[in-house]
Amino acid sequence: MVATTFITPSGSSVVDAAWDGDSLQLKVAALADATGWTLKEEGLCRGDLCVPDRVGLAAEGHVDVTALAVALDAPIIADPKVPAVVLGERRSQRALALTHAQLPPFELPDLDGDPMPSSTWANKKKVLVVFASW
Repeated sequence: MVATTFITPSGSSVVDAAWDGDSLQLKVAALADATGWTLKEEGLCRGDLCVPDRVGLAAEGHVDVTALAVALDAPIIADPKVPAVVLGERRSQRALALTHAQLPPFELPDLDGDPMPSSTWANKKKVLVVFASW
């Protein structure tokens, strides 16, 4: 098991996960902390929303994170070298945000490293500048 950073639309966390090449296995008990989703009889649930688990995601107490992303219809980027996983919002949620031209909620650190939610700039025009040093 390796401490792995999970970044999702609802926040970020570090949980233990097992990397096997590019495959990532996460303990069912850590699923909610890492992704905000829980595995129930109805399927994958977050709040009142449940997505049926038609592929049997939980095998031997672990969840295949790539299969999870497919079941949720969400984009995923996983890098075992870092180790980190970015799990995006479901396609239906992204389409809804584009239809209504609203910025989905997110949180970024300010220059002092303090978390700054996007709601801070509600009803104000925004320009988000993103760069990388590599």
